[in-house]
Amino acid sequence: MYHDIWVHVTMGVSLSWVAIEGKSGEEVHRHLGLTDTGARGDFLAYPIAGLDLRNGWYLVMADECDHKTLSDRVTESLSCGASVVGCSVEERLLYSSAMLWRQGKRIWRVQHRGAVHGIMDLVIEGQPPDGFYQLRDEYWAKQVSAGGAQAGADLIFEIPLALAKFFVGVHHDEPLSDVEADTWHVLTIKPNGLLAEATKSWWRTR
Repeated sequence: MYHDIWVHVTMGVSLSWVAIEGKSGEEVHRHLGLTDTGARGDFLAYPIAGLDLRNGWYLVMADECDHKTLSDRVTESLSCGASVVGCSVEERLLYSSAMLWRQGKRIWRVQHRGAVHGIMDLVIEGQPPDGFYQLRDEYWAKQVSAGGAQAGADLIFEIPLALAKFFVGVHHDEPLSDVEADTWHVLTIKPNGLLAEATKSWWRTR
């Protein structure tokens, strides 16, 4: 979905998700300090929820952009013995980001800071995967064709989201295949666990 700037100034979602390959949902819960309440529902109705994906990833969704599940402390620790893909979205400000961690190191991060830095903004850190630059060039060409920085739609916003989907198969605006919306595991954060003690990284100051 291409995002119209004027629509999303006043409406839109704010969320983060992190997907882990190489650890079970129970392992992720123990590592982060999460409790499965036993309740099931749609992730949009709860502050934090988890889901086992059929492709082997375990997905944790939180209802806040740049949630502390994506802080360096958490992703560094969580990626020891696993691969971790994180994605953050703030549609009201047309901010999006994606990153990959492995074995305690961040391999790459791609950010679009949108309304704060302009439509054509794209920050690339580390070494994105093969195929990333082709993906970037395709969206970039479409944005230029639509009017570049003066266009009424922000297609560059989609680049980090498309990159995260390439790895995990998840896009926040698209339904997950073969997954019922109300089957998410409703989670709570334990006191004194890793997630409870982590702090948000405050992307807006960057």
